[in-house]
Amino acid sequence: MGERLIGYARDSGGREQQLSVDQQLERMGVWCQEHGHVLTRTFVDRARSGTSTTGRDQFRDMMDYLTNGAAESGLVLWEFSRLARDYDDAQFFIADLRRRGIEVYSITDNIPPGLDGRLLESIMNWKNARYSEELARNVMRGQRFYVQHHRGHSGKPPTGYLGERVEVGKHRDGSPHLVTQLVIDPVRAPLVKMAFEMRAGGATLGEIHAATRLHEWNVVYSKMLINSIYKGTYRFGGEDYPGFCEAIVDEETWERAQAVNRERAERHGYNHPRAVRSRFMLTGLLICAVCGRSMNGRMTIQRKPWNDKRYDYYRCSSSNAEYCRAAQIPKEELEERVLQVVTDVVLTPAVLGELQAEVERQAAQVGDVQRVRRERLEREYAETSGRITRLVAAIRDAGHSRALIDELAGLERRLGEIGMEMGSVEVAVVKMPANLPDNFMETAARALLEAGDIEKGVILRGFVRRIIVRKVMKSKREGKIEGEIIVGVGELEKSVSL
Repeated sequence: MGERLIGYARDSGGREQQLSVDQQLERMGVWCQEHGHVLTRTFVDRARSGTSTTGRDQFRDMMDYLTNGAAESGLVLWEFSRLARDYDDAQFFIADLRRRGIEVYSITDNIPPGLDGRLLESIMNWKNARYSEELARNVMRGQRFYVQHHRGHSGKPPTGYLGERVEVGKHRDGSPHLVTQLVIDPVRAPLVKMAFEMRAGGATLGEIHAATRLHEWNVVYSKMLINSIYKGTYRFGGEDYPGFCEAIVDEETWERAQAVNRERAERHGYNHPRAVRSRFMLTGLLICAVCGRSMNGRMTIQRKPWNDKRYDYYRCSSSNAEYCRAAQIPKEELEERVLQVVTDVVLTPAVLGELQAEVERQAAQVGDVQRVRRERLEREYAETSGRITRLVAAIRDAGHSRALIDELAGLERRLGEIGMEMGSVEVAVVKMPANLPDNFMETAARALLEAGDIEKGVILRGFVRRIIVRKVMKSKREGKIEGEIIVGVGELEKSVSL
C-alpha cells in the first residue's frame, strides 16, 4: 500500500517554464498515482530563490508542519534543487527530516536507495550549489560587460537623469540590441547641480530642499549628495567606471561637497539642542584620544550625612561591552585648560586672519549660490508668466473648458509660489571688517571668559571643530591633560596643542 505524502514546489520567477510550480505539481500528482502514493497537501513558493530560506514562507510552514507530528510519512519534490540550492541547507534539512522518519523523494534525480544513494544525493546537492555559484558569477560578468562596454544602466535612473534606449548592435537573429543609457534630464539636472553647489557652500539639507524641492525627505538628499554618478562615475560591483555618463557636477564642486558631507558626519550631534544647552560647555566637541569615541559630561554625588557633594566629569562614552580605560577628567580642570589655550593661542592676529579669510571665501560662495538660485527663479517666473498669457489668449479666442481653467489656476498658484521664493532669496556677500581693532583679541578673550557656560559653548562652536583629549595619570589622584584642539571654518583646519 502506498504512502501519504506532501509536496513542495518552488520556482525562481525566471523564464524556465519547465520549472514552473504548476508543472511541478502536475508531475507530482502523476508520479504519486504511478507509485501508488497519495498526495495529501502541497506547499508552494513562487518567485523565490533557493539559495536561502529567507522569504520562503511556505517552506518554513512546511518544515513546521513536518516536524510537529504530521500524519504524512514523506515529502516529494520535482528535484532536490527545489528544496535548497545551498549545500549546507540541503544536507541539513534532508537529514533532519529523515531522522524524524520522513522520507524525501525526488522525481527527476533518480537517486537509488541505500548508502550509495546518500553519496549520490550529497554530490547532487554539491552540484546544485555549484550551479548557483556559477550562475551568480555569470550574471555578474554579463552585467559588468553591459556596464563597461555599453554604458548600460539597469533600474530607475537617478534624479537628474533619464533612461534612453540606444542600439549598440544586433542580436544573432538580426534584431536590434538595445541598452538603456543615462542622459541629462533638462528639467531636473539644473536643480541637482544647484543642490551640489549649495552643499559645497555649506548649506544644510533643509536649505537644499527648500531651494530645489527635488525629494520629499532629507535622507534622500544625503544619499544623492554622495552618489558619484553625478560627476559621471558609476560604481558597480565594487569598481568605479569614470565617463559612464555626462556629468552634472564638475570635479571641484563634487569634492567640496564631499568635504562638507564628511565634516557634517564627523560632527554628528555637534549642534544638537541638548549639546548646545548643556552646562557642560564642551559637550559635542570632545573626542577620547584613547578610543576615538565622544566624551560626555557626567555628574556623581557623594552622599554625606551633613552635606551631599557633587562632582562633574567628562568621561568616554564607550559602552560596557567595549570598555575604554581612559581616565575621566574633572569638568572645571578641562574647561579651564581649553579656555586658556583658546584665548592664548587661537585669539591671535595670525589665526584670526586665516579664519576671517575663510569666512569671506565661504560668504562669496553662498552669494554665488544665491545668485544662481535667483536667476533660476526669475527664468521660471518669466516662463510661467508667458504660459499664463498664452493660455488666457487661447481661452479668449477658443472659449474655456474645465481643463483650461484648472491649468490656468495651477499656473497662477505656481507663479505666486515662485514670487514668495524670490522674496526669500537675498543676494548678498557678508564680509568681516578688513582690519580688526587693536583691542579685538583682548575684547574677545574677555567676552569668552566672562560668558556663562552655555554661552561659552556656543562661542566655541563658532570656530572649534573638535577637541581630542586624554588624561595621563602620574599617580592615583594626579594626572596631566594631553591632546589637541582642532579649529577652523569651512575647509580651513588647524591643530593647536592642548
